[in-house]
Amino acid sequence: MKLKNLAVLTVLLCIFISCTLPAKTYGENNEIGGSGNTGLEKKDDLFINNGKNGEYVFDVNDKKYIRDDGYTVWTELYENDSDSFNSIECVVNKEYGYTEAGYGVVFLCGEKNGKKYLMTVLINSCQKYCIGKVENDEFKMIQNWTLTNNLNEGTGGIINTIKVEFMTEGVNKSKFRLLLNGIEETYFSDADNMNPEFKGTWWGYTAVISPFDNFDTSRVKIIYKTK
Repeated sequence: MKLKNLAVLTVLLCIFISCTLPAKTYGENNEIGGSGNTGLEKKDDLFINNGKNGEYVFDVNDKKYIRDDGYTVWTELYENDSDSFNSIECVVNKEYGYTEAGYGVVFLCGEKNGKKYLMTVLINSCQKYCIGKVENDEFKMIQNWTLTNNLNEGTGGIINTIKVEFMTEGVNKSKFRLLLNGIEETYFSDADNMNPEFKGTWWGYTAVISPFDNFDTSRVKIIYKTK
């Protein structure tokens, strides 16, 4: 009986961890890109422009992308060519894949102190979102996974909209504003980069392939469209 209870507890703990923590997003040597079993990588070729009014499709079921700690990929598509922040807005639809795995947008993609730097907003299909950054070749959380009624739940045609703005006045000056499906969710910033440079940075899309994705019977398919 004790062994049975222990097994049940182990399963419950695994489920809890997968629901609340992001996939590991750095490689064995904390390197971004490069070779080896990297957990975080820029992979433009996995995000395909399908020719439908700027839609991009991420559609993967190759087992080489299944990693024990998850595998996060992103693409940089649009340049911020202004000294000010160009607000970004993206409609996303996850058709297939593990519902707890994140997907969303990356922005401020560039370099800081000679290292890769970017910020990201991830959502999942269970009405949760998180905010993070890549700095010094590793992923760091700014806001942990948070449950919100402002996101729609489910996959296969369920659409959500992510919008990020930068405030230039008021009590939230110099902070980013996150709207989910048109509803203000939160304000945030990177405490280590309170005066970011915008010109010449890029933004695009990101997806997490979870170790719980089953490529024997399914795939990860996400459709992104800029509004």
